[in-house]
Amino acid sequence: MLAGFVGLLAMTVAGASVALLWAPAAEPEDGPLAHLALACGWGFGVVPYAAFCLTLFVGGPMTSGWLLSVAALTTVAALALWRRAGGQVPVQLQRYWRRDAPVLVAVIAVGLAYLLKYDRSVFFVDSCLHRAVRHALHLVASPADLLRDNIEDQRLGNPAVLSGYVALFGAFGFRVVYALCGGFAALGGYLLGRQALGKPSWGWVVLVVLPLNPYVAKLPLIDENLMTMGFAALVLPLATRAQNVPWGHVGVLLGLCTMMRHTLILTLPAFAWAIWSQSGQRRRNSALRDALWFFTAFTAVTWVCHLHHYLAFGSLLRFESFAQFPHPYPHRLVGQWEGLLGWPFAPELIRTPGNPFPTFILWPLYLAAHLGVVLFAALVLGVVALWQVSPRQGAFWLLWLGPMAIALSVQENWDVPNKMGVIYMVFHPLALWTAAGLQAVRRSPRRAGVALLTLVLTSTGGMLALRGFQVPDDQRYFDYHRGERAEDPAYVTAQRDLLTAPKLWPDYARLGEMVAFFSPRKLAGIADDLADPNLAAPRVPYGFFAAEAAELAAPAVTLRLDLSARLWDRHTPWLTLAPPQASVDLDLTLPRPPTALHGLRLPWMSGPVTLFVTGGQARVPVLSLMQTNWQPGDSLASMQEFVRTLSLLHGWAPEVLNTLQPLVHPEPVLTLRVPAGPLGFAEVLNNSGQVYLVWQTQVQAQRTPVLAGPWRAIHN
Repeated sequence: MLAGFVGLLAMTVAGASVALLWAPAAEPEDGPLAHLALACGWGFGVVPYAAFCLTLFVGGPMTSGWLLSVAALTTVAALALWRRAGGQVPVQLQRYWRRDAPVLVAVIAVGLAYLLKYDRSVFFVDSCLHRAVRHALHLVASPADLLRDNIEDQRLGNPAVLSGYVALFGAFGFRVVYALCGGFAALGGYLLGRQALGKPSWGWVVLVVLPLNPYVAKLPLIDENLMTMGFAALVLPLATRAQNVPWGHVGVLLGLCTMMRHTLILTLPAFAWAIWSQSGQRRRNSALRDALWFFTAFTAVTWVCHLHHYLAFGSLLRFESFAQFPHPYPHRLVGQWEGLLGWPFAPELIRTPGNPFPTFILWPLYLAAHLGVVLFAALVLGVVALWQVSPRQGAFWLLWLGPMAIALSVQENWDVPNKMGVIYMVFHPLALWTAAGLQAVRRSPRRAGVALLTLVLTSTGGMLALRGFQVPDDQRYFDYHRGERAEDPAYVTAQRDLLTAPKLWPDYARLGEMVAFFSPRKLAGIADDLADPNLAAPRVPYGFFAAEAAELAAPAVTLRLDLSARLWDRHTPWLTLAPPQASVDLDLTLPRPPTALHGLRLPWMSGPVTLFVTGGQARVPVLSLMQTNWQPGDSLASMQEFVRTLSLLHGWAPEVLNTLQPLVHPEPVLTLRVPAGPLGFAEVLNNSGQVYLVWQTQVQAQRTPVLAGPWRAIHN
């Protein structure tokens, strides 16, 4: 940990040194915060990215030595250039520190809140993000050449930044980046609100809304979408300044964000507009110079991804996600496409199985359901209000969000739970528009208030009207995922009803959709990271911490598991104490291998079902219910979707799957003897799409278990 903080200090010094090079003429109210954003982007983003890129070409693992060396070189080079330019401290760094101190405190507080709310229990070492980091650090037996190989669909920018922090802190590095992203969103939110809306008070509104709204804050761990949002929050206030924009720095930082999420290439028209509109009243060669600085810096950062695409896929126009589809599918307008696109490219209006609506309807519904119809209406009103205050800013944000929203909204195969989090990376104007709408109501209560009320009523009516809107599911999905379980109509209806239930205010109950949000056990997760920083820490089942373990010395408990009816919406208990005279079907208090109870026939599932059970005397016993045609002798370890599912839910290593003991059990009722302590249960709704419902309980002698959940599992 000491070495980690030394590394953070080195990155801080490097970023601060680069920030000294930007010495623009002071704008009214200019203080140190914009320079702080620039320093954070360079020090905490560009430095580890540059160190990672060097390891790609030199060979060998990413190490703290590489990171410290790049930080030192950056510092020396920046200070040399600064002294050559006169060695003057920018005027922005000489004033308003006391005025901006409360903002700095708030930014740190948000970062600490993210540090504490990071959920170590859903850390999944076999996700594409963690796997790429492990290869970058050479923590696997045969590390891949990340420049020439494709680790699933992971863009290089995310493991590039993360691997630097993991090299410094071990597993705690993921939590550090998560905390930084929360703080960056708060800092960038304040600057955006103050710049666009003209008053510090509205900067405070965006500071809170951007990182702490229930849509963004419910994400329990770091992923590429949150990373992109956090680092983009540092560059956007620089790009939207009225004048004195450091376009070279903006190009570098946007390039870093585009390396994290390639779809940010669609935001380039917004920056072209910003350059042209800022330079409109200056000489033409000034605009061309700004554009040259921006695009040269952008290309200097992103050329690595072009080289990666060429070496790994054979073409500059092929991307990481293309490898997921074994063959293209026919579409209208675009012909053959390696993916599943929805309307208007699909033959008809369709939706991804398991989702209640097509993606272009889900986006606004998710926003309205999480933010509440009042803030959602303020957001819509704010699009117009911000345009009226500043047409330049209004156009920039529409160009920033519009192409991205259009491109994402026609995509189907949107089954993985974290897919709806893709919008995080362009969430900034949504928070800004919300504040702009509220500002408009405050300025003109009668005129804007009537507009807000009208939008509230319209949004409410639209949500209720969608309850009766039926869209067929995409049958191409089952061609791509052969043998996948058909969607549960009742679950789809429940999701539709949840999304279309209007609520006035932000729904913070959604913070617990993926795992228990307020849990003192998260403090144990911090202790686990500090005690054992090894990234390859002992595997634990989803939703449990490493310190949790069965109490094998305590009296065992006999339970009755009733699977005769659907579980997630069942009103009667389905896990209860068994009668004293009940015979035990499976004893998990004795040493035994993991078990696959197959041949189950359940009236609420359309095919054969297998119940996978952890071995006897496991640290945390877990049972997972999956519809599958698995038979004894089938190699689960050769089927990636089974490896991913059972590794996540049970904490199994892939080789465990070949040790499963088959057991025929056709009856829907099962009697178990389990040790006292934690117990988990999961139902696999969609194996290919990684949609799992999980429950947890603490088993105690002579007490009926109380199940917490179900949560919809998520990982990165």
